[in-house]
Amino acid sequence: MCNSGNSTQPHLHLQVMDSADLSVAQGVPLSFRSYREWRPGAADPASVEMGIPGERCVVAPM
Repeated sequence: MCNSGNSTQPHLHLQVMDSADLSVAQGVPLSFRSYREWRPGAADPASVEMGIPGERCVVAPM
């Protein structure tokens, strides 16, 4: 297991691939439905119906 940086909250890292064979697998985009996204520097969350959360955003279900 590797440390991906400091975190003050529990969080999850995941990767979706198109094959179980790691020698040929390609990463696939993963989108989510109905979530709130706190973007860096924003005071209030944005409501997202479907999308891919941005880098360094905090997300929560609606």
